[in-house]
Amino acid sequence: MSAIAGQFVKLDSVPTRKVVRVVLEMPIEAANDVLRELGGFPDAANAKWVGVALLTGEPSENTLKGGKLAQRAGILCQEGAFQLFASEHLTSGENSPEGAKEFIYFRCGVTSRAHLDHDDEAARKFHELDQEYKAWRMVA
Repeated sequence: MSAIAGQFVKLDSVPTRKVVRVVLEMPIEAANDVLRELGGFPDAANAKWVGVALLTGEPSENTLKGGKLAQRAGILCQEGAFQLFASEHLTSGENSPEGAKEFIYFRCGVTSRAHLDHDDEAARKFHELDQEYKAWRMVA
């Protein structure tokens, strides 16, 4: 059994049953993991006991799974043209896959490419960056 990180977003009472209901939200990509760990969809007739524990700090990048945006960012970091584009915007001028990755992190305000698929603002910034790069390629 493994832990799956989520956010505690709501607590309400069910007075007729003298219980509280806890709502946890997790990235949609974790749905299959959650169902597998909990043994399938909830069924009131066969309810299961589970534990709740507070995680300290933010989920690690290992907790979040990257999707299409993370994949696109990874592909860009391997492209020589994108590396050059990134190096023109970096104070270090580093023309490398690592420099390209750091450029994406800086411009999108993330610490992992996986965050691009889980943070709406980061995703918006990445789309803008990708469009800026495509325009740069048309001129270069």
